[in-house]
Amino acid sequence: VYSVDEVAAILNSIDRNTGIGKRNYCIILIAARLGLRSCDISSLTFENICHATNSIRLVQKKTGEPIVFPLLPEINAALNDYIDNGRPPSNSHYIFLNSPHPQTTPLKPHTVYTIVSRIINRSGIDVAGRRLGAHALRSSLASQLLDEGNSYSVIQKVLGHTSPEAAKAYVRIETEKLRECALPVPEIKSESLLNFLGKAGDDV
Repeated sequence: VYSVDEVAAILNSIDRNTGIGKRNYCIILIAARLGLRSCDISSLTFENICHATNSIRLVQKKTGEPIVFPLLPEINAALNDYIDNGRPPSNSHYIFLNSPHPQTTPLKPHTVYTIVSRIINRSGIDVAGRRLGAHALRSSLASQLLDEGNSYSVIQKVLGHTSPEAAKAYVRIETEKLRECALPVPEIKSESLLNFLGKAGDDV
């Protein structure tokens, strides 16, 4: 997973002066802040954005479950910047489009994965032994939520899982948190057990 500072470094590494940069920034911002999967990012339509309630409403492709996210101000600003200043002209109701070559089409999930992976690789942070793609940012969000003291049920709700157990697969437990849960090793009082262990007469 990636830390909060590393996610910020990934976002800051994107050149937002180009249409593609505005699109990619928005994609990574959504993956990092909301934890959306690549398939749900590529499937976002204008109908999913509800400005009246400041929310993003969709049905998850993987689970078929509906989910509602807050339309965070930074995501709203990034979406508006891309739509107004970077999105190719198109009648498509899908938000994220590729650059015309030879024609403009909605992004595919594997393209979102490739975009996110390439930007993480080029961001300058250490990626050795770490996964890439939107799923890595999804896992990072789960870990961040746990570090902030949120329960598995809260993380489950954010990630859109139907079972709290599913959220545990995304969460990295810090070593220090594990140490806080450690119990002291009890002293061995049984002389026969000490003899069996070959430690008779030792301080245990």
